[in-house]
Amino acid sequence: MAEKPQIELTITKSRAIKAAGEYVRAEYTLKAVNLDPGELDAARISLESKIDVWLSELKPSTPAPKPSAPMPPPAAAPMVAPTPAPAPTPMPHPSTFFPKELVDLLSFEDHGDYWIVKPHQFLGAENFAKVAQIVRSHQGEYVSAGKESHFKIPKQGVSQVA
Repeated sequence: MAEKPQIELTITKSRAIKAAGEYVRAEYTLKAVNLDPGELDAARISLESKIDVWLSELKPSTPAPKPSAPMPPPAAAPMVAPTPAPAPTPMPHPSTFFPKELVDLLSFEDHGDYWIVKPHQFLGAENFAKVAQIVRSHQGEYVSAGKESHFKIPKQGVSQVA
């Protein structure tokens, strides 16, 4: 009996972030082994999506610059009446971010400052990747918590691009 070939898939992605005033590269590598040829695309999408989530969670750190000499007092500036900041645009319901075929697979819960998006059923690698990409495009994140895993989209500072 012919032995089934073992297919391995390794995905590496990286991102440059600013840390302590310098750019550093964060890199993640995931590997899937013993794949069937029919699972290859789904595995690739799943691995890339997970790495994308991790990379999107990286935040740059910028420490305050150290003064080299005492700064002179600032020159007096003319008084200007402050202009009020525009009121934040209310965030539309997150279901408007997703195509109909994905909306039917998801539930949306209002949690005050953010929305929780949970799948009704197993999404599969391709739909998971689509949902994760849309959530990230709205500064959201994936929260891995076993059966309670979900996506979280903040209400403030969100891009209104769908």
